[in-house]
Amino acid sequence: MPRALHIYTHIYAFGESVNWSHSNWSHSNRANCYQKPGELNIVSSTEGDQDNAYNGVAVATAGDVNGDFDDVIVGAGMYDNGEYNEGAAFLYHGSSTGPSSTANWTAEGNKDAAYCGHSVDSAGDVNNDGFDDVIVGAYSYCNGESKEGLAFLYLRFTTNSPVGVFSK
Repeated sequence: MPRALHIYTHIYAFGESVNWSHSNWSHSNRANCYQKPGELNIVSSTEGDQDNAYNGVAVATAGDVNGDFDDVIVGAGMYDNGEYNEGAAFLYHGSSTGPSSTANWTAEGNKDAAYCGHSVDSAGDVNNDGFDDVIVGAYSYCNGESKEGLAFLYLRFTTNSPVGVFSK
């Protein structure tokens, strides 16, 4: 069952839950990109490399972050890499044949239970440099307050550090 649908020029991106196992309550997730000139054909797919990472919980067009083709951003809200359920967002550059098969850029929550990547989207061209930027939500990120949450704004992908951090 699709978790999200966003238009990627003529490519439609879906996050799907697959390989569900009721016996141990774990599942892996996959994000698929489909082209639709008449029917849906998978042109790209990325699958999480760990149980319960929720890869594909959020999928969106990233706009064009590097000046060639539109790109795709995929969230894995419960991804673990040093911190439990820190979450992550993975950016895949587009090409004339579809998105790259491996992530070209990754951002992680770097805090336990931040759930970074639970929401991802294009932010448009925030700084008017001619390249689209992305925003990544971490709804349970703690930075002085309990579960205050943060939104990370990434401009022009020259580093993995956000240039803006937004919190209410």
